[in-house]
Amino acid sequence: MDDFRELLRENYGGRLEKKMIGPIYLMLVNILQVLIKKKPITPGGFVGATGNSFIACVQRQVQGLLYPLSDGFLAVSVPFDLD
Repeated sequence: MDDFRELLRENYGGRLEKKMIGPIYLMLVNILQVLIKKKPITPGGFVGATGNSFIACVQRQVQGLLYPLSDGFLAVSVPFDLD
């Protein structure tokens, strides 16, 4: 068990632990950040007037959702039903 901790300390500079506690998405962000050596793009602190983290938008006849991120935007088109 101590060999594994020593391996983590040598290879990743002590930035990874054998046992991590916290929300899953934060642990995943931490692991990815250490492995790929870049900061992942994460959601910003945006909260709209309705309390949502997105902005509803329309481009031509396509409805969508616009999510402000820390380094840009993510646009998701919402499919419509013909029924």
